Amino acid sequence: MLPAKQLEQSLKEISLKPKEIGYSSPQGSEKLREVLCEYLKNRGIKTAPENILIVSGALQALQLIAIGLLEEGSIVFQEQPSYLNSVHPFQSAGMRMISITRHPSLIDHLRKFKRKRQSVFYCVPSLHNPTGQSWSLKEKKALYGACKEMQIPIIEDDVYHELTFETPVPPIKSFDTSGQVLYIGSVSKTLSPGLRIGWVVAPSPVIGRLGDIKMQTDYGSSAFSQEIVAHWISSGLYEAHLIKLREQLKRRAAFVEAILERDFQRVATWKKSEGGFYIWLRFHEPIVNKALFLNLLQQNVLINPGYIYETKDLHHIRLSYAYASMQELEKGLGILRELIL
Repeated sequence: MLPAKQLEQSLKEISLKPKEIGYSSPQGSEKLREVLCEYLKNRGIKTAPENILIVSGALQALQLIAIGLLEEGSIVFQEQPSYLNSVHPFQSAGMRMISITRHPSLIDHLRKFKRKRQSVFYCVPSLHNPTGQSWSLKEKKALYGACKEMQIPIIEDDVYHELTFETPVPPIKSFDTSGQVLYIGSVSKTLSPGLRIGWVVAPSPVIGRLGDIKMQTDYGSSAFSQEIVAHWISSGLYEAHLIKLREQLKRRAAFVEAILERDFQRVATWKKSEGGFYIWLRFHEPIVNKALFLNLLQQNVLINPGYIYETKDLHHIRLSYAYASMQELEKGLGILRELIL
């Protein structure tokens, strides 16, 4: 579903100036940051170029935050299960990870563990990875209010929101009046992972600090990639592509859900996809172990087992309906069904 031909065509439409393909400023291309200021207004986020840092994908944003803003031993609160457990950017920097379940007593859990240690709260409130669920506006405001009161910064990873099938709920950053929220966006999940372009929106001192560390790391993200993304967003190509992409994903989700209804209803439960790429399938019995993973792999079926997100989770599989063809999806689910029944 990647728009390869359109991307190739856009390369012919972009005119490059020598300055634009040299080393960029520590914060990234000024043109792209100005384009993003306009684009982010659609999400209710009012910002300025000096409050945006261009990064090489959302994962680099997390790595920079871990290295540049947190001291060793800091607490990183995360939802349970969590994408962080499969990529480890904070553990590698010596942070203490605390998983908390999203329910009414979430705020009490924050107060219990906060004490005097430096801490941040990492969340994916739009189409959470791996569960695919989204927070309500009420939940977002409650978390923001509690974190503001306890002076806990929030890392809002919002890379999936453009893939929501219905109108997405405004991000936490849209009502952030205190600079409490570090907002992460990206085109890796929508336009092309290979472009390696994402962004962080935060107070200018934070952006300056992260930008300095990024320059020491890689001298800035690809100038060519930044030009392509600026062109796609400013020309309207990006929005047109997103409309088609959501339609394709919605069809694929419905296709997989129909197979699940037919073949898996007695052994598993799941929620209808709200958007994105995944269905979080829960088996009644704890059958999702390494043996199942390897047996599937031998038959060319790759799954994301729950235990990579939460060590003791032997019930869940994250099913992707975005990559394989319809025929391959049906075949892969058939192989999974044969192995578990």
